Amino acid sequence: MEHKNHKEYEINFLVLQPRTESLEKIKEQMKRMIESHKGAITGTLEYRKRKLAYKINHELYGFYTVFRFTLQDTSVIETLKKDLNLYQDIARYIIVRTDELPLLKERIDQTQEKSVEEKKVLKQEDVEKLLAEKKIGKDKKSAPEEKKDEEIAVGDKRKIKEKEMEKEEKAEKMKEKGTDRKEEEKKEIEPRIEESKQEKREKEMKKPTTTKEEEKNTLDDLDKKLDEILNI
Repeated sequence: MEHKNHKEYEINFLVLQPRTESLEKIKEQMKRMIESHKGAITGTLEYRKRKLAYKINHELYGFYTVFRFTLQDTSVIETLKKDLNLYQDIARYIIVRTDELPLLKERIDQTQEKSVEEKKVLKQEDVEKLLAEKKIGKDKKSAPEEKKDEEIAVGDKRKIKEKEMEKEEKAEKMKEKGTDRKEEEKKEIEPRIEESKQEKREKEMKKPTTTKEEEKNTLDDLDKKLDEILNI
């Protein structure tokens, strides 16, 4: 039961995440500091790990703890604050009177409910984080596959181009062969044509030729034969 001259206070202090391993030692040290000022711990409340509203010393997570305590001499509160200011293991603290605060048990119940909600939120955040990491992993995995597909496509295009070039080369060779064949046929035919022309010329040269005199005699003979016929 609280003495009529005693006043009850509440201290809420923050320990940053890097000091997690020393958390229990820090709590014990805080109790000893309060007791060294003739204070008595009447209750404790732990908020567990929580996300901070803003970064403190580059940290975004920490542990909040609440102690309720009574002091026989309220004048020592300022001395206690000076000692707390020198204690570097706690990042922040606040001391208030409990006159208008709810009972600690009610605070504990509220904190437990809030803790469950926070776990749900953190769980959702973790799920989203995992999904994001999974997506990044898939993107990294698919990138080489896409690159491989792209390389295959390039290889296919190269093969198609090579085949087209082979076709063009074959067509060119066939064309050259066709030209060569025509040239050969032409070479074979030309002598024959020349021979035919030569034979024709020789034949024409062998035909009997008549002189003007012979032609005249022939005409005279024809005239004589005509006169004989007419005079019969």
